Amino acid sequence: MLAYVFAIGLFFIAARNDLYFVDDHDSSRDARAIADANDWLRAHSITEHLLVWSQAYMCIIRQCDTRHRVWLSGDKSSNVALLAATPPGTLVFWDGETGPNWYGLHAPDFVSAGFTELFDKQYDLHPRFPRRLSYPSGWTRSQEMMLFYKYDHPPPASN
Repeated sequence: MLAYVFAIGLFFIAARNDLYFVDDHDSSRDARAIADANDWLRAHSITEHLLVWSQAYMCIIRQCDTRHRVWLSGDKSSNVALLAATPPGTLVFWDGETGPNWYGLHAPDFVSAGFTELFDKQYDLHPRFPRRLSYPSGWTRSQEMMLFYKYDHPPPASN
């Protein structure tokens, strides 16, 4: 009987710790911002033929085909040239941290490669679960999500 009580107690401690680990890696909260940007995209009639992304979850949520991926590197000028060569209908789903840190690309680089900015939103992402003692006070993650699109012709000016 004591073994069952011990096993149940151990199970609950493990389950509680697993829930806390959802927030331990701060970029895990980016999924909520990615989902919000994807909701915006679904609400607008954008036909994408190719997707360029900075985080894997962006490709997952868009159900893209990774066989046709644009392979970016750490060389910014090479990346800008690759982006400029993409066809109309290319969508860029980008964040404000991983994308610039890994690929050296910021919003102006996409515009210079022929893309139009569709969406740019800042997020303050709070932990999903109650604060633990190990979390710094006011522990939030600031993140930015951006969407860029390459049109055949420039889009009509919005009023």
